[in-house]
Amino acid sequence: MKCPKCGNENLDSAKTCINCGTSFEESTKEEGVKLEAMPTSNAQPTLQAVPTKPSAAAAPVADMFKFLGNAFIKPVASLKDCKFNDFKNVGILACIVILIGALVASLVTAISIGFDMIEFGDFIKMFFTDLLLVAGFIFGVSGIYYLVTMVCKKQADFVKLLTVSTVASMPVVLGANILAPAFAQMNLYVGLFLGFALIGYGFVILYEGFNQALKIEEDSKFKINAIAMVIIFAVGALVFYHFVFQAMLGLDILGELKDLF
Repeated sequence: MKCPKCGNENLDSAKTCINCGTSFEESTKEEGVKLEAMPTSNAQPTLQAVPTKPSAAAAPVADMFKFLGNAFIKPVASLKDCKFNDFKNVGILACIVILIGALVASLVTAISIGFDMIEFGDFIKMFFTDLLLVAGFIFGVSGIYYLVTMVCKKQADFVKLLTVSTVASMPVVLGANILAPAFAQMNLYVGLFLGFALIGYGFVILYEGFNQALKIEEDSKFKINAIAMVIIFAVGALVFYHFVFQAMLGLDILGELKDLF
């Protein structure tokens, strides 16, 4: 046996080196430990899991109603502190406003005309008409602003624009589709005043909200707002003529206006 320390040749049965006295048993144990500590070349590399981005969870409906209530009173502050930053939650927010606005507007119209004068099929038709009007306002206004911003070669977040149009639609729907027709049956002046006042309030929210959402220069903001508002008023005039104008004819409100002048 060859000594691992000094290299002297010893008998195979020797337990220690006759030259330097090194113990062969301790030397063998140390070499075994070193061999166990060395990594083998056949070891397989471990795979690390790639973390995936969790999908946005839907916010509680109670929080959405709380946000809508605060946004109606303090729209600019509520939009600034809005925590709904994904399309899923903002889409649910818009659907809540669309469904409630259309349902209440249809009920107010049915009460004004008289439930005994309206068949169920006519009420459903009226409900879906109001549904399309409210949804058209919310998605149409945000879409117009988004397209105008893109044409002007500026960046815009459609989710933020949709949030602004959803908040602005509440006073517009409340004034044009609910309070104005309801109060016009009792007093035409009060109905018209409430309608135009709330519609104006809605467009103020649009202006301030979109200026807050669009992180661009002041000159570009004025240009985008001017172009978008012209398109919105043009489309709004067509909608007014085809829907509200016909409803006023049915309620004989135009006849009352004609008698006043």
